[in-house]
Amino acid sequence: MSQTTLGTVIAPGADVASDTPRSRISQRWSGFGGTAIDETARQAARYEAIDLAMGSPGLPPPERLLRAAAEALLTEHHQYCNSWGDERLRTAIAERLAADRGLELDPDREITVTCGATEAMLSFMMAIADPGDEVVVFEPYYENYLQIARSTGMVPRFVRMSPPDWRFDPDELAAAFNERTKLVVLNSPNNPTGKVFRRSELEQIAELCQQWDTLCLSDEVYEHLVFDGESHTSIVDIDGMRERTGVVSSLSKAFCIAGWRIGYVAASPELTTAIRTTHEIATCCAPAPLQVAAVEAFRLPESYFRELRQTLESHRDQLRQILEGVGFECYRSEGGFFQMTDLGPFGQPTDVELVHHLITEAGVAAVPATIFYASPGGSGQLRFCFGKSEADIAEAGQRLHAAVSG
Repeated sequence: MSQTTLGTVIAPGADVASDTPRSRISQRWSGFGGTAIDETARQAARYEAIDLAMGSPGLPPPERLLRAAAEALLTEHHQYCNSWGDERLRTAIAERLAADRGLELDPDREITVTCGATEAMLSFMMAIADPGDEVVVFEPYYENYLQIARSTGMVPRFVRMSPPDWRFDPDELAAAFNERTKLVVLNSPNNPTGKVFRRSELEQIAELCQQWDTLCLSDEVYEHLVFDGESHTSIVDIDGMRERTGVVSSLSKAFCIAGWRIGYVAASPELTTAIRTTHEIATCCAPAPLQVAAVEAFRLPESYFRELRQTLESHRDQLRQILEGVGFECYRSEGGFFQMTDLGPFGQPTDVELVHHLITEAGVAAVPATIFYASPGGSGQLRFCFGKSEADIAEAGQRLHAAVSG
């Protein structure tokens, strides 16, 4: 009986293939690896560095959520739930969006609970993309946008936002749209820059979406975390965008429960039908007992969000003072978790080399901004996370000061 090597499949009656090996990895995933942020966090752990790279919250979750999770785990919620999301949670999300923003959604037809915001984005793009469709992405961008878009066969076109205040050129934006533009990805407050898009900017984007019949994926994970007395505006509030926008959010940052992996996407019934199909194939459902507990997140009073904003704004200012004190230039950060800077006083030629130096020599981890750019421009910037505890930020400051003075 003839033998074949592991992994070889020969159809009955077929000739053995030539000696040229066939790739076992899909071409659409070639060149992809794990995220650079995760790898930086692993290096931080290896060198016992203060991790200001990973956007994992360093603040405690509300006790009300923890008690709800414990109760859910001790009762009957251990099997699959509705793959679209627990009905109570979808209803709670709809009620909160209606109360906070006047956005009326049908929880049965327009809200899908997912395994975090990243899976929501993946399900949305898989649902709408055909190979060769184009997607407009603001640069610098959260690195998963580009990986997801390319994995679905979409072709990215970039619009640069420039420091120190992260404005974009309206003419460059208009030039990025054409008859092949299927989607624009929007993130406000923005990761990594902290930019909060103004209504006038959203209106420019909305006008182009309607002109070219383009959809919008609006990542609003940081919607509650806007500082300096400003407020969040969603593009779905702009006339003509309700039916062509998928609003993605999660509980990870606003409630400090990133490990629960509870996100959602709100979209029109037409889009939701397609999103639910891809979501069911990808993950079936988010963790059932944690969905039950997450209902309590949407019942928290406005005072919770106000206090969280005040805390994070204070931590932003604390980190900015530290970074500027050791010689970094800090660019404007209006919301979210992150502070972007230049390369500071350490004399390293690139952001990648500087991050390695900071981790191994100073004991502080940041993210090289190169990963947020498809074109040259990120090698002169770093991203630091201030969504950490006050003690960790202070310790990072002591280490940075020691590294500079030493």
